[in-house]
Amino acid sequence: MIPFDLLNKPTIPAIAIHLVLAPVTILVLLAGSALNAQTVSDFHEIGLDPESYWNGSDGSGGFVSGAVFFPNHHTDWGGGMYSWNGFSVSNVTDNETPGFLNQYSAYTGGGYDGQENYAVVYVSDPDTYEHSIFLMPDTGASDMLFHEIVVTNSTWAAIAMRDGDDFTKQFGGPDGTDPDWFLLTIVGWLDGEAMEEEAVAFYLADYRFQDNDLNYIVDTWESIPLDHLGVVDSLEFRLSSTDMGAWGMNTPAYFCIGQVTMVEDNGDDNGDDNGDDDGPGPFSPPAGQQGSTAIHKDSTLFVGWATGCEVVRGYRDISQPELGLVTAGSCANTLGKAGESGTLSLGDGGYAILSFDPPISNGPGWDFAVFENAFDDYFLELAFVEVSSDGEHFVRFPSTSLTQTDTQVETFGTLDATRIHNLAGKYRVHYGTPFDLDTLAGTAGLDINRITHVKVIDVVGSINPDHASYDSHGNKVNDPWPTPFHTGGFDLDAIGVIHAASSETSVAETPHATEIGVYDGHIRISTGEPGPLHLEVYDMQGRRVFNTRKGSAPAGEHLFGLHDKGLLPGVYVLRLKTDTRLHSQRFFYGGRH
Repeated sequence: MIPFDLLNKPTIPAIAIHLVLAPVTILVLLAGSALNAQTVSDFHEIGLDPESYWNGSDGSGGFVSGAVFFPNHHTDWGGGMYSWNGFSVSNVTDNETPGFLNQYSAYTGGGYDGQENYAVVYVSDPDTYEHSIFLMPDTGASDMLFHEIVVTNSTWAAIAMRDGDDFTKQFGGPDGTDPDWFLLTIVGWLDGEAMEEEAVAFYLADYRFQDNDLNYIVDTWESIPLDHLGVVDSLEFRLSSTDMGAWGMNTPAYFCIGQVTMVEDNGDDNGDDNGDDDGPGPFSPPAGQQGSTAIHKDSTLFVGWATGCEVVRGYRDISQPELGLVTAGSCANTLGKAGESGTLSLGDGGYAILSFDPPISNGPGWDFAVFENAFDDYFLELAFVEVSSDGEHFVRFPSTSLTQTDTQVETFGTLDATRIHNLAGKYRVHYGTPFDLDTLAGTAGLDINRITHVKVIDVVGSINPDHASYDSHGNKVNDPWPTPFHTGGFDLDAIGVIHAASSETSVAETPHATEIGVYDGHIRISTGEPGPLHLEVYDMQGRRVFNTRKGSAPAGEHLFGLHDKGLLPGVYVLRLKTDTRLHSQRFFYGGRH
């Protein structure tokens, strides 16, 4: 088994998965319902009173949400006693009460992305009921692929790991150094066979870091891409833990699901909906995948957001101007942090100019990121990005679109992010597309250290030359079109600032030289004077993966190894702070060779 870790968190050795005693399992099966290009299971169909749950006591054996059947096994023992396993549905918000009586609660205190309902999964011992792996009649499952699942810890499991109880060990032990973990493994099945080699491993808790500050118990909804599983007819969930006893796993065998997304299988191998077996493109993949440059809205990289806006709306359909302009959203929706106040729809060829006080400054690596509200990694609406240092003269970032232009990507068609570069909208909602001002260095009339305005211009995705938009190489940019709605075109959420002219991230060099190098799996820092040193490393989703402090470091060379930090190969951001300097830079870690 090859664990596939999608969140840049360390995986246990492959053989350890096989050696976990009595791995506990449960199955998600496709349901017999009409399937569209995309179906989402978010449990809204299940009617619940506030602060309540459904646990299968009606004997129905499960429920359907979206295109997925979630089995439930409930046994009434009489006298108010019962047992269950499989899937329940809840909207309970109590994430503070420990123990079994609060078993129907997510540690997030609510559902995913504003939803009230979520699924609670109890993964019972596999010997207690018969597993059934099958397709319900007429599902059309061969035309659908599991695309994404969103998960988090249950309150019972999370608090038990955090604090310990009469049955469960406190993770990390008294001093936090015990290398404990709680692992969710997702295995696809097809025609009665488990696809073990494509299994997905996701750590719901991990205390194996040398730096205890990096130990974690998942307390947010986390997205796990499943596209690489390919065509499967069901999913199996296994839970395993380092906390084992005579009767099996001591950690409560619970977790929660906020959403399951499926997409249509079009016979293409990369999701760009053109029917070609053309393989992935040369650019960074969707958010959450290795090598992605997507930056989450909550990333600590962001030091500010847009403070002003003006908009020129575009048509709902530029080929039918009689339909009028788009109307959804307002400039106010684009100000402040992404994901908090809605979006502004631009329409075909429309644009918005956002202003910044203080201005954006050029720094090491990415300097700002543009957010759109795409609901998944494939339905992408794109935009050009231009910048100005005077509010009048704008310079466009060079962009590339390698999407085929023989067939129009239709209104709800899909794109492959690996074939798109330097176009806003490349990533799904809550993940920004970053831009580096170094790309425009030397442009006459542009001060890249003082960018006061950013213009976001909707790409008209038509391949008709009468309306088409073109990238910097003269390629037509083919994206979903037409979108003849009041919400048509690019939906601008926000622009996050990574380097600001007056922020500490743009502090100039000081006379006391500090040299930084990253090579051979090490970070080498040479300081010109003694003093405190604080080094942090972040992945491109803004999660801190390495953190160390020296209260009084001597002048000279300091060496920090990366091979033992559990990092996957990919792009990371280094931040170094001393008494006289704050420095940040991107670097690529290639892994241990």
